[in-house]
Amino acid sequence: RLALIAKAEGIKIEPSAIQLIAQSGNGAARDAESNFTKLISFVGKEISVTDVQEVLGLIPFHFVADFASLLAYKKKSEALDYINKAYESGIEPDQFLKAVTEHFRMLLIFKFSPGALSAYQDDYLSEQVQAMQNQAALFEPIQLQKALKIFLKAAQHQKSTPIPPLPL
Repeated sequence: RLALIAKAEGIKIEPSAIQLIAQSGNGAARDAESNFTKLISFVGKEISVTDVQEVLGLIPFHFVADFASLLAYKKKSEALDYINKAYESGIEPDQFLKAVTEHFRMLLIFKFSPGALSAYQDDYLSEQVQAMQNQAALFEPIQLQKALKIFLKAAQHQKSTPIPPLPL
């Protein structure tokens, strides 16, 4: 639908950017369309992936996937360094935590229900779906469940801490 709107409005947009805008709606087409309108008003008639990430405050997929890989390979100190790197690069801890939580939720879905992939093909690029499938295989189900609980608890603590990256 977003691609049709872009074509009708004469907007030049990267296909990956359309995917990100769709993801930003969290399954609600109206929210994605609203975000698309916001992008057009801020950026104009040429929209890139970088524009979408900056204007909508989205965390790049590879950033979250790299962090998850560090956890999968039990590289704790590198994972902590990665959190600090994210914070120092301007990524808001609450946004990072939200993206990581969503990523691990998807890994859990792919782990328990590989057939569910088709339901998410409109929300993610095919290479992202493949990456999540591969990553899900690196974790035991209990590890994914435990990680989700930890991230959800961190999200609760994040609201009341004076040091934003501390709960992570």
